[in-house]
Amino acid sequence: PRTLQDCFAYLVAPDSDNLACDKQQAALMELARLVETKPFDLIDMTSTLVRVILHLEDKFGLSMFADKKWECLLAFGIHAPLDTCVQLVEEMKGGVSLGTRVEALSIIAATAERLSVSPNLAQSSQTKNITPASAGTTSTRLKIALGLREGNDREVGGDVVTTSQAQAPVSKTRRWRQPRADPKTTTNNFGPIAAHMIYSLFALMASTKENASIWGGSTGERFLSEFIKTLSIMVDCASAYPSHAVSALATDLFELAWSFHDANSVEVRRSVLLAMATCMQMMPMDVLASNCRMWLPFLKESSMRDSDEECRKMSTIMMGSFADMSRHQFIE
Repeated sequence: PRTLQDCFAYLVAPDSDNLACDKQQAALMELARLVETKPFDLIDMTSTLVRVILHLEDKFGLSMFADKKWECLLAFGIHAPLDTCVQLVEEMKGGVSLGTRVEALSIIAATAERLSVSPNLAQSSQTKNITPASAGTTSTRLKIALGLREGNDREVGGDVVTTSQAQAPVSKTRRWRQPRADPKTTTNNFGPIAAHMIYSLFALMASTKENASIWGGSTGERFLSEFIKTLSIMVDCASAYPSHAVSALATDLFELAWSFHDANSVEVRRSVLLAMATCMQMMPMDVLASNCRMWLPFLKESSMRDSDEECRKMSTIMMGSFADMSRHQFIE
């Protein structure tokens, strides 16, 4: 296939076509590369192809099917983020499986991460799951800031390095002779569109909140936890962008997360605490302090009595973080 329309025709080839398997494989192999060239019909074809690929099934047992499917969806997210996000949100409204909804959220989160950092530093295609306590839950930088990173990783000069990388045994003479690297400036391409993408998810919740097939039962709790965590990742990705909208986004997410603070589901409580911890660093101090009488007692209670160890740990960290922020504000 040489064009996006060719790829579409290949992907929807009927099973009766003797070349259907070869066509699907060829389309998946070439589509991401074609999207990266930003063809003239990219915007026109984005919605259609995103819908087709999201629901595409591995009917022929193709090798690397899942990886190539992810690669294609992420390519659309990077090069046509708003149109891709709108289409993914629309697909989540329909009668689709929980797995499809979670996959759509994962693409949106990965898009935000890729657009907010240098392409050379991004590792988007390696992370396909957003899980409550796994390494794929949030960006490494966010987990380090919250004290949730296992091991000895830390942030140096804007990059995440391990202790072995940061403290490599070299002689003083060799270290002094190393030339200093010029600082590199990375444009946050997610910042300008963050509000549009984040509020499209808020709109999804507002328009479907009565839909029990989406939010009801155990599947609804799982989707809610992934939904809040995706928003946390997006707000974190927007945090470095110089805009007053970031504090507004953080405030809105904090309020949304707080509304589910007493959920029975451990996964939901974890995502709530993650969102609150993420937003605390970006909210105006007066807004944060005005509501602290509500959520500080909750954090204290959670730090001591929550049945989940990670929730207790996060609550303790957040109380310490707020105390530090308050002292800093008082000194100023």
